[in-house]
Amino acid sequence: MEEKKKLEIEDRWILSRINSTIEEATKNLESFKPDFYCKVVENFLINDLSRTYIQIARSRIQEKQDESAIYVLCYSYLNVLKLLAPIIPFLTEHIFQKLKNYLKLKEESIHLCEWPKADKKKINKKLEKKFEKTKEIIEKILAERAKKNINLRWPIKKIKIETRENIKEFVEVIKRQVNVKEIEIKKGKTKETKIWLDLSMTEELEEEGYLREIIRLMQEARKRASLRKGEMIEIYVKCSDFLKEIIKKREDLIKNKVNASSIRFEEDGTLRIRKKIKDHEIAIYF
Repeated sequence: MEEKKKLEIEDRWILSRINSTIEEATKNLESFKPDFYCKVVENFLINDLSRTYIQIARSRIQEKQDESAIYVLCYSYLNVLKLLAPIIPFLTEHIFQKLKNYLKLKEESIHLCEWPKADKKKINKKLEKKFEKTKEIIEKILAERAKKNINLRWPIKKIKIETRENIKEFVEVIKRQVNVKEIEIKKGKTKETKIWLDLSMTEELEEEGYLREIIRLMQEARKRASLRKGEMIEIYVKCSDFLKEIIKKREDLIKNKVNASSIRFEEDGTLRIRKKIKDHEIAIYF
């Protein structure tokens, strides 16, 4: 795999985490502490890679085919597979064989690969600490959204964060993860992080919320029909005039997101889904 130089903050964080994990896991294994070794690797795979990095970088990988994000994901995944090989040899070998051609690996088996070595140049403990604080802030905002019963697909106008931590470089990550348009950071005087949500709704924000819901329902309809990712469809929609105007306004974007060649406002084909978006009913056929 060819290393990429243009990396986002989340890329540098996960590269630091996988190399810290390699270093810590190796020490535990060499010290005959297999229980700690397993916990370290499991924590990286589940919490850092699956629940955090993939969630943050998903749109870069799936929609934009961002080469840096794909490189970082493959680098992290391959190294964690190597760390897992002594514990689950058959499963890691099965996965490795599927990855071998895609990653153009020369080794015939994961058990013929060299044990991963931590690249100390990629380890940044300060960045890891800041990112952990950022994750706490994201979780706090998401909890506040849930408390106020605001679906994550509906954008928020503004969030004010009062914290002692310097999180300015993570603002874009927070924005993407909590779906907010603007973030104001205020220097905190105590250890406690405080947040305030500006829930005032504009016409543009409301339209974006409906648009996200429409796209989600169309994607759900594709799943129900067991369609493959690249298959093109003709979509027929029956809905209120309000939703019709939103679809017409953002038709090209919707077609691109759901792999549709056309969107027509009539009943035809097979009914795939019928739902309500707030007070507006929509039925999707293809």
